[in-house]
Amino acid sequence: MIAGLFITVSPSILIRFTPPAFMKYYMLITASLFIGIIGVSNHIGVYITYALVPVFSCLYFDPKLTVKASVFSYVVMLVSVWFSTGDRYEVIYLGQTRLSLFIALALGFTIEFLLISMILVFLVKRANIMMEERYSAEEQNRMKIRFLSNMSHEIRTPMNAIIGMADVALRKDMDDDVRRCLTVIRSSSGGLLEIINDILDISKIEAGKMDLIETTYSTKTLVEDAELIINARNADGPVPIYYHIQPDMPPALIGDSVRIKQVMFNFASNSIKYTCSGRIDITIGTSAVRSGCVDLTFSVKDTGQGIREKDKDKLFDMYSRLDQEKNSGKEGTGIGLTICRYFVDRMAGSIKVDSVYGKGSEFSFTIPQKVAEAAEIPQEPEHASGAGFTTRDTRVLLTDDNEINREVVKAMMQPLDLHIDEAHNGEEAVKLASAHPYDLILMDSQMPVMNGEEATLEIRRVEGPNRSTPIIALTADGVTGVRERLMSAGMNDYVMKPIDQQQLFNAIRKCLPESKVVGN
Repeated sequence: MIAGLFITVSPSILIRFTPPAFMKYYMLITASLFIGIIGVSNHIGVYITYALVPVFSCLYFDPKLTVKASVFSYVVMLVSVWFSTGDRYEVIYLGQTRLSLFIALALGFTIEFLLISMILVFLVKRANIMMEERYSAEEQNRMKIRFLSNMSHEIRTPMNAIIGMADVALRKDMDDDVRRCLTVIRSSSGGLLEIINDILDISKIEAGKMDLIETTYSTKTLVEDAELIINARNADGPVPIYYHIQPDMPPALIGDSVRIKQVMFNFASNSIKYTCSGRIDITIGTSAVRSGCVDLTFSVKDTGQGIREKDKDKLFDMYSRLDQEKNSGKEGTGIGLTICRYFVDRMAGSIKVDSVYGKGSEFSFTIPQKVAEAAEIPQEPEHASGAGFTTRDTRVLLTDDNEINREVVKAMMQPLDLHIDEAHNGEEAVKLASAHPYDLILMDSQMPVMNGEEATLEIRRVEGPNRSTPIIALTADGVTGVRERLMSAGMNDYVMKPIDQQQLFNAIRKCLPESKVVGN
């Protein structure tokens, strides 16, 4: 009992005064002594002797210490056996010499030592391999997330310039040929962005980092947004789209409306892509399933080329492109439907596909949603066209290391009549923020010298004129968890690149004090 108390209490005292290297060997030697002595007083202690010490040394210290620790404990046990045979074992085995008793006991314990050691070597090696594999898998996941974050930033940054400048240019007066060229650039850039988003989404799904975010949303807004993005996709489509909207849907539901719209758009986009004549019918509605819940239903029925019976089982397979001869000229990644099925499955819904080859297809989904009160719908500033407001005497600090991105954001904010200062990185932003008061700071998240999160933390840390100034992140990082990370750094809101002008206006309007706003 005294020995057990010593080995339990002494480390907590010594660790305050001794270096880690000393404590490592102290714990190993103490454990070996203690366990070696127990091994001769209790037969079960033999197994403890050759189990705990090697495992202890392999899992927590250098595996090379395993042999030394085991041999040391083994020697301690033999010494303990020698002393024990002098009083106890001679009484039990009358007529035997002390040496013969010692040899017999030592041989018995040695055989057990060898057998147990063989098992332990295998178990410890396997444990170390499993730990290495787990660490390797975790490290690969971390590397994958870092890669996704970097790729998201590197791809979205130039896309922000292309889409942003196209939007800015389309607001100006120009002849029809130039407008048509810019419209093609804007439309093609939007299609490229869809592919980029699909690739990033499937990568996040594979990494297990795709989360659903449930909020209260308006069914009216859901339908309007769906029509808007689908009609934009069909701007040059050869067939008309007819909408059939249930008029008495609940005004508010609870769910991930962003992902629902993504599935709607993907289904509709495929119909537009593969329908060359006839029509497309889109139906949106709800059906009550129980008190407080409804099934949200969406279907897209077309008169397109349809799907062969043998291909139906491969529809939702990763990277699968069906009917390659006929569809060789069609754009797409082959992962859109895989993402759709993942989202619908995560939302406890179901997908149904009916198709006749050569005549058309119908894709539909049903997703259970909770019914909410209309009053619970978050009220966001709505400005259907343009900003809907201007500002008075409003000074803004715009921070971005990319000059073209700064030009895009400045051009987008031109209708707001802002006084804009520019910083090329986070360090410059901190210096300017310490010297001048601002009404708003726009901060890119990834920059050289000092990134946006570090700059925000520094601005919030020091006493200065902008310690409580609203900061909006401009980020091209599309990985899961970026919002939480930016908010924890002290930012008030964020806008994803490529920047949507209306989202930028809404974020600015939400962060500016009423005294700085003119109009709605």
